[in-house]
Amino acid sequence: MLRIQRPWRLLLLTGAGLLALLQFAAPARTNPPVTRDFLVATAPPAVVGERLRAACYDCHSHETQWPWYSRVPPLSYLITGHVNAGRARLDLSAWPADSAAAARRLTAMAEALTTATMPLPAYLQWHPDARLTTVERATLATWLEHCASNLTAPIPPTWLTTTSPAAASNIPPPVVGTPPDAGRALFLKNCAHCHGADARGDEGPDLHHLAWSADQIAQRIRQGKSGQMTAFAGKLTAAQIQQLTAYVQALP
Repeated sequence: MLRIQRPWRLLLLTGAGLLALLQFAAPARTNPPVTRDFLVATAPPAVVGERLRAACYDCHSHETQWPWYSRVPPLSYLITGHVNAGRARLDLSAWPADSAAAARRLTAMAEALTTATMPLPAYLQWHPDARLTTVERATLATWLEHCASNLTAPIPPTWLTTTSPAAASNIPPPVVGTPPDAGRALFLKNCAHCHGADARGDEGPDLHHLAWSADQIAQRIRQGKSGQMTAFAGKLTAAQIQQLTAYVQALP
């Protein structure tokens, strides 16, 4: 029978004692009362709400789902620290009523999704349901930017009516309160050299009477077409693509 030498035995006993003390002194895993829920305040379409809840709410709300390993030190300290830091940075259970503050948070959320800085890679290893595809990130970012720019206007929930993320992935929201000149200015700057200032066509085709949906137009603007049209996904923001889509779709 293998006997543990006295120094090692003392070290093991000390380690076990420290773990026991850490267990009793573990940080509190709390879910404070929700004061103003983000999803209630913004009323997103079901698909958007489901994906934002799965990707954001564990670390940025008072509805954290604490896994069993969050009770085991030293992981309990690490996880609790991440949640507290996440809530301090963005608290979706204490969503501001002030429109300016809300707009800043919406814009920051859209940027984090677009740049794939959130959710954190370490979190995604343990929470596969929080993983977002590139298309889902673009869809959520577009909706968040839409909210940020239209806080004083009603945000229609009908822009995304399907509950299928695959079918709804690229549908842009309708433009609410967007000046009609915004899309035209973008068109003249980025598109007129190929499609003509009047969109009647030059090197590119005539865009009048285009029998395309808003989804198809926005996708072509984002992705372009090899050898025929430049992709604007990295040159225009989601909101600008939305404005340009609305302008093209409104052409007589």
